[in-house]
Amino acid sequence: MNLEPLLLINGVANFIISLSATLFFLMIFGNEEGIVQKWKAINHWLLKVGMVALITTAAWNSVNSFRSVTEIVFVPVPLGEVVMNFALACIFVWAFWFHKFHFAKVMEEQKRKTTTVRRKRVAKKPVAKK
Repeated sequence: MNLEPLLLINGVANFIISLSATLFFLMIFGNEEGIVQKWKAINHWLLKVGMVALITTAAWNSVNSFRSVTEIVFVPVPLGEVVMNFALACIFVWAFWFHKFHFAKVMEEQKRKTTTVRRKRVAKKPVAKK
């Protein structure tokens, strides 16, 4: 069994990238009323294809990293790739966390304020002239 630390770090980072990017993807494209759904088709699909490519590649690299650890065959991992994958994992975890717990609350508060203002306008009855 080959326990190269960089290979393990790279495999874990790729797994975190695929998981957090998948959650981020679902958060962005799972809401039919979201901002992304209102974009032009080229922007919408460019983001969607890019996210899917990143998710599948990260999942594939994660599987290959763990397979290399358990087999005798060793594929050296460049340090730059490990650092880049660690950085991408951090970015996508942050993006999911931010959109799930901060951005969604801000948008909900804005929606409530808008709804409250509309209700006040509708609730006012015109005063009858004497």
